[in-house]
Amino acid sequence: MDMAMIDVTDIAAVALHDEVVLLGSQEGPAGPAVLDADEIAAHAGAIPWEVFTSISRRVPRFYRQP
Repeated sequence: MDMAMIDVTDIAAVALHDEVVLLGSQEGPAGPAVLDADEIAAHAGAIPWEVFTSISRRVPRFYRQP
Protein backbone atom coordinates (compact mmCIF):
# COMPACT_ATOMS: atom_id res chain seq x y z
CA MET A 1 0.00 0.00 0.00
CA ASP A 2 1.15 3.53 -0.73
CA MET A 3 0.24 5.05 2.61
CA ALA A 4 2.09 6.88 5.33
CA MET A 5 1.01 8.18 8.69
CA ILE A 6 2.76 11.07 10.38
CA ASP A 7 2.11 11.78 14.06
CA VAL A 8 1.93 15.55 14.62
CA THR A 9 0.28 15.34 18.04
CA ASP A 10 3.09 17.19 19.82
CA ILE A 11 3.47 19.94 17.20
CA ALA A 12 1.26 22.83 18.34
CA ALA A 13 1.55 24.94 15.16
CA VAL A 14 0.07 22.26 12.88
CA ALA A 15 -3.39 22.96 11.47
CA LEU A 16 -5.74 21.24 9.05
CA HIS A 17 -4.73 21.79 5.39
CA ASP A 18 -1.14 22.76 6.22
CA GLU A 19 1.40 21.89 3.53
CA VAL A 20 3.66 18.99 4.45
CA VAL A 21 7.00 18.25 2.82
CA LEU A 22 8.32 14.78 3.60
CA LEU A 23 11.43 14.98 1.44
CA GLY A 24 12.98 18.28 0.42
CA SER A 25 12.98 21.85 1.67
CA GLN A 26 10.26 24.08 3.04
CA GLU A 27 9.92 27.59 4.43
CA GLY A 28 7.74 27.40 7.51
CA PRO A 29 6.78 29.47 10.54
CA ALA A 30 9.96 28.34 12.33
CA GLY A 31 12.11 29.28 9.32
CA PRO A 32 13.63 27.22 6.53
CA ALA A 33 13.98 23.47 7.01
CA VAL A 34 15.45 20.69 4.89
CA LEU A 35 14.84 16.97 5.20
CA ASP A 36 17.00 14.99 2.79
CA ALA A 37 17.32 11.30 1.97
CA ASP A 38 20.46 11.00 4.11
CA GLU A 39 18.59 12.04 7.26
CA ILE A 40 15.58 9.83 6.51
CA ALA A 41 17.88 6.87 5.85
CA ALA A 42 19.72 7.46 9.13
CA HIS A 43 16.42 7.33 11.06
CA ALA A 44 15.32 4.21 9.18
CA GLY A 45 18.64 2.38 9.47
CA ALA A 46 18.98 2.32 5.68
CA ILE A 47 20.92 4.04 2.92
CA PRO A 48 19.63 7.04 0.90
CA TRP A 49 19.19 4.93 -2.24
CA GLU A 50 16.65 2.75 -0.38
CA VAL A 51 14.66 5.86 0.53
CA PHE A 52 14.26 6.83 -3.13
CA THR A 53 13.67 3.35 -4.52
CA SER A 54 11.06 2.47 -1.90
CA ILE A 55 8.70 5.19 -3.19
CA SER A 56 6.33 3.47 -5.62
CA ARG A 57 5.63 4.80 -9.12
CA ARG A 58 1.97 5.13 -8.11
CA VAL A 59 2.86 7.98 -5.74
CA PRO A 60 2.45 11.26 -7.63
CA ARG A 61 5.46 13.55 -7.89
CA PHE A 62 5.25 17.32 -7.85
CA TYR A 63 8.27 19.23 -9.14
CA ARG A 64 8.83 22.95 -8.69
CA GLN A 65 11.43 25.17 -10.27
CA PRO A 66 13.60 26.88 -7.63
